[in-house]
Amino acid sequence: MNFQHRIAAWVAVHILAEKGATPPKEWDLPTGTTLGWLRCETEQPVDDLLVGTSEEGLVFGQIKRNVKLCKGENSDLASVLDQFVRQFVDCRTKTTSSRAWDRALDPARDRLVLITSPRSSRRICTHLPAALCRLRNPLEHRPLSDSALNIDEHCALSV
Repeated sequence: MNFQHRIAAWVAVHILAEKGATPPKEWDLPTGTTLGWLRCETEQPVDDLLVGTSEEGLVFGQIKRNVKLCKGENSDLASVLDQFVRQFVDCRTKTTSSRAWDRALDPARDRLVLITSPRSSRRICTHLPAALCRLRNPLEHRPLSDSALNIDEHCALSV
C-alpha cells in the first residue's frame, strides 16, 4: 500500500500543478492534457487508481511495485491483464450517466495503465511498453509480431 500511496500523492501533485506538470509520456495522452481528479481503491475492475483528465479522459491504473514477465496464470502480470480485459468489457456495456467513468472507453483519450517501479524487470519497464506502443499504431498489412524490434521485445510481446 505504501507504493500505491506514493503514486496517488505523485498524481495529486500533478493535478495541483495543472499545466505546470505533464502526465507521464508513457501514458501517451493527447498533447496539452492535464490531470484533473483522482480516485483510489475504486469499485472498477482496474481498481487501484482512476484519474480524470482535462480532455474528459480516464486513466485506469493498476499499481504493482514489482512485476515479472512470466506466463503463469497466477502471475501478477496475468492478474493485471485480466483486470484490463474486465475493465474494457465492463465499460462496453455502460451508458452515459452522471459518473464520468460510466461510459465506453475511447482509445483517443482513455488509458489502461500498469504503474510499476524500477524493481520490475527491464522487459516490463522498457521492452513491453515499446512493443505495445507500436502495436497500438500498427502499419497496414503487417503481422502483429512486427511490433517487436528485438529479442527482448519479442519475448515480452509473446508473453
